[in-house]
Amino acid sequence: MHSPNILKPVKATLCLLFLLSSALLVSSTLSGNETDRLAMLAIKNQITREAPGALSSWNNTIHVCDWEGVSCTRKRHPGRVSALELVSHGLAGPLSPFIGNLSFLRRIDLSDNRLYGEIPPEIGRLRRLHFLNLSFNSFEEVIPVNFTYCLDLQVLSLSYNQLAGTIPDEISNLSKLKILSVAGNNITGVIPPWVGNLSHLSELSVGTNNLGGGIPEELSRLARLEVLGLEDNMLLGIIPASLYNLSSLQVLSAEANQLQGSLPSDIGIRLPDLRSIYLGSNKLGGPIPASLSNASRLSIINIPDNAFTGFMPTDLGRLKYLSELFLDRNRIEADNVHGWEFLTSLKNCSYLKRLVMLDNKLGGVLPTSIANLSTQLEYLVMASNQISGSIPSGIKNLVNLKALGMFENLLTGTIPEGVGNLRQLRRLGLFNNRFTGFIPSSLGNLTQLITLDLYVNGLQGPIPPSLGN
Repeated sequence: MHSPNILKPVKATLCLLFLLSSALLVSSTLSGNETDRLAMLAIKNQITREAPGALSSWNNTIHVCDWEGVSCTRKRHPGRVSALELVSHGLAGPLSPFIGNLSFLRRIDLSDNRLYGEIPPEIGRLRRLHFLNLSFNSFEEVIPVNFTYCLDLQVLSLSYNQLAGTIPDEISNLSKLKILSVAGNNITGVIPPWVGNLSHLSELSVGTNNLGGGIPEELSRLARLEVLGLEDNMLLGIIPASLYNLSSLQVLSAEANQLQGSLPSDIGIRLPDLRSIYLGSNKLGGPIPASLSNASRLSIINIPDNAFTGFMPTDLGRLKYLSELFLDRNRIEADNVHGWEFLTSLKNCSYLKRLVMLDNKLGGVLPTSIANLSTQLEYLVMASNQISGSIPSGIKNLVNLKALGMFENLLTGTIPEGVGNLRQLRRLGLFNNRFTGFIPSSLGNLTQLITLDLYVNGLQGPIPPSLGN
């Protein structure tokens, strides 16, 4: 049996070792915490302006983990800065390279501020970073190539800055990316084909840049893609047929390019989850596919300024969530026999707010079913066509209309008194038609009216005094 006196030195040694190791751990933690605190103060020192009180908590009397916009780790390495989120805090100035010293950062969101200068390449040292959002600032120069070292990055959003150069090939190494957004910059070059290898990507937004070339066929490999934003570039050629196999796609935006070709007849079957389609201001043609009504969640069809032809699909009313239908400046047809069935169908679209078909080839008599459109309708514009007949008196049912544009047609008869019921109306354009009779005194009820255009008609009589209202 061991003597208690023999064990005492052993116990003392073990206690000393424990205390030393604890002290080293505390010292290491404090050292790490101090590194974070100093880096954060360096970031603050670069800020030249901020919203009142935005960074007032960033001082020596408050623990760094309690500073505005700061979150810290809790378990394995407690007290290390893990998130910096200062969205819309009015911050102006360059972003300090000392941000690269915050080695435990997993999340950075500094969007919607006024930060400028280059994006610090030191961010590439943040190996734990999952989320980086610097959008809606004024960052310049190029996209740093050493983001490639942030191998855990899932969200990279640099949209709406003043970045130039090309999309760096090094980003192809970020295999975990789910969102890549660089829209609204001055980026040149082409859409890199390697983007098709980012198999986890659910959103690709490169719109409003100076990208040229074609849409890479490789994008059709992005089986999880839900949002594809290519708008407002200089893209050429056709939309690859294989792109319509992305069955998870919800938003397709490629307006304001130089794309050609037509839409596949089965687009609504191949893209069943489509919510919004923006293809305006291109060189697209052919008929508008009837299969669009199979995309049952479709709410926005925005395809103006193209060369679409033929009659409108007759069963768009199946799109019960449809809220916007923009088809202006195309070659859509209608006459007394065919072409207006779609308007009757749209009465089932109870969320419809905007219907714009200006400058097409719509002819024949305006059907009375126009009065059955959703009472939520705010914009109804069918100007610059060849529509005849009179405006149905039931137009008074569309009580939320803010704009009614029927100018430059062949409309006859009188202006319905019921137009005076449209109390939300801001703009009423009926010029260049063949209206006769008097100007309805009920127009004086339109106290929100900003623009009233009735010229080049056959109207007669005095201007109603009620218009003074």
